[in-house]
Amino acid sequence: MLMPGSSNDRINDIAFSLKDIMVYSNKPGHSIKIDLNEHFRIVYISRGSAEFVFSDRSIQSRAGDILYIPSETQYTSKWDTENPSTFFMLDLKLLDHKDTGLNFGVKPRILFHDDIHFYDEFIEDIEHLTYDIPYGWLNRMSLALKLLYYISADSSNEKYSKSYWKIRNGIRYIEEKFSSDFLVSDIAELCLMSEGNFRRLFNSVKGMSPIAYRNRLRIQKSTELLKSGLYNVSEAGEAVGIDDIKHFSKLFKQITGSNPSQILKK
Repeated sequence: MLMPGSSNDRINDIAFSLKDIMVYSNKPGHSIKIDLNEHFRIVYISRGSAEFVFSDRSIQSRAGDILYIPSETQYTSKWDTENPSTFFMLDLKLLDHKDTGLNFGVKPRILFHDDIHFYDEFIEDIEHLTYDIPYGWLNRMSLALKLLYYISADSSNEKYSKSYWKIRNGIRYIEEKFSSDFLVSDIAELCLMSEGNFRRLFNSVKGMSPIAYRNRLRIQKSTELLKSGLYNVSEAGEAVGIDDIKHFSKLFKQITGSNPSQILKK
């Protein structure tokens, strides 16, 4: 999970800088010394393995690992001597409104292991990024932010281990499609398991049912819309997939303890 480098203040504004987002393929035995500056680095190994050697430690990484390397770090990567390797690399810098760095800590470490290789799907997306068309930089920034969001969320759920990864696709689906109606059985099928097993694992990871989680996401989003001043109560409800204003108001109060009209007055 992303954390302030030296402050626990609430973050209001974030400055985001993307230095690089690239896919690399190394021949067996490749070795290189790196000096990072102000950007931290995230490395996802899709194929192969590597040893990352730092001044005070060495980290062995294999396919599926997401590795974090802090800014201002010098290291050497020594890649598999027998097999070629493929990985993507993301160099970022984030600062809050007090110019405090936001990162994953001060020490290099493996954030988590993607045993099912969900992150392989980003390899092709990164390879197809363009640099020679108008607003190509915006595509790179958008993909980098999406990756950062997923990595931060997945690293914060590492403690759930196999339970989390088994239903990870279902969680992602609900988070991206929360304004749509869906059948839990369809999401369970997406995760290649029975509905009962999916519900059990979901509750163990999220502490609530899939529908309750979807409803909470809907109310969180509708709160943002109401606070913007651009939506009235019925419009905010419709925007998150709830057309019945009475049902929306009841659900809103159940989750937040306030009526949606009270949010408008603040």
